[in-house]
Amino acid sequence: MSYFFSVIVPTHNRPRTLALLLESLSSQELSSDMFEILVIPSPRDLSLDKFNHIGNMRMLLPVKDPYNGTSASFKRNYGAQNAKGTWFAFTDDDCLPDKAWLKNAFEYIQQNEKICAIEGLVNVPKQEKLTLTYKGMLRLSKPGGFQTCNMFYRKEEFIKIGGFDLAFPYYLEDTDLGWSFLDAGHAIPFVEGCIVTHPVEPPNPKKLLTMASRSGQHLRLRAKHRERYAQSTMLPMRLSHWIYIGLTLSCFIIPLIGIPLTLLVLSLHMVKLFWKLSFTMKELTLVFALTPVAAWTSLFHLVKMLFSSQTRPTLSR
Repeated sequence: MSYFFSVIVPTHNRPRTLALLLESLSSQELSSDMFEILVIPSPRDLSLDKFNHIGNMRMLLPVKDPYNGTSASFKRNYGAQNAKGTWFAFTDDDCLPDKAWLKNAFEYIQQNEKICAIEGLVNVPKQEKLTLTYKGMLRLSKPGGFQTCNMFYRKEEFIKIGGFDLAFPYYLEDTDLGWSFLDAGHAIPFVEGCIVTHPVEPPNPKKLLTMASRSGQHLRLRAKHRERYAQSTMLPMRLSHWIYIGLTLSCFIIPLIGIPLTLLVLSLHMVKLFWKLSFTMKELTLVFALTPVAAWTSLFHLVKMLFSSQTRPTLSR
């Protein structure tokens, strides 16, 4: 049986949020015989025991996963290889598509038959008490990010381009694929009616280190898309990272000046970050302590990437 859409969802030990996603997909206004849902879990994923084949949903566990569940790009490509739809609709296991998500995408495609990709609107619900996490997540709602929580790609062109580049396992893979479509001459219209809500995550200061550990991927993206990267606002390392590297070095070279200066700059930075936001003392303390560490973590991974090989595995047909 063929479908118009194949909704492809990589998941990794998130049965609670995955259940909410599947519930929202079961309420789609588009007829259920027009789309299938492919969920690609990790080995030993908690979702494997909770979800079975339900209606038009299939859970596909890769027989051989060289990344052992850590690469969302591999999972999405695996889903694409097993998909029966003409179009791929990508979203994530912590998101909630609007009930008209697929219907509005279908209608737009029918009215614009030559398009090969669509970027939908990512809605970040406003909180009663604004947090630093909410402030950071607002970037997801901006057009041109090609966030995989709300993207549509025509199967034929997706395969021609090679699918998700496995050199980007879970960060900047969405930007890379969007830019690859643009490089191939395809426009990617932004369709506000295709809405996916991305709930605001609980504050997690440790993500500073997680994001810093991915900074090397910027070099890979820049090497692959030099002009587009130069035209973007992206940077391998933020200016603040370089400032903290200089400040921490000064703490060892001239401690009587470096230490108080570093503490002063950090304090002013925290005021700027958390001004008029809701936070706990634990969150503030962790962000204060981890910010200089994140700068050095970012530098380490940039240097590491400079000495690594850069390859581009592609999706087999």
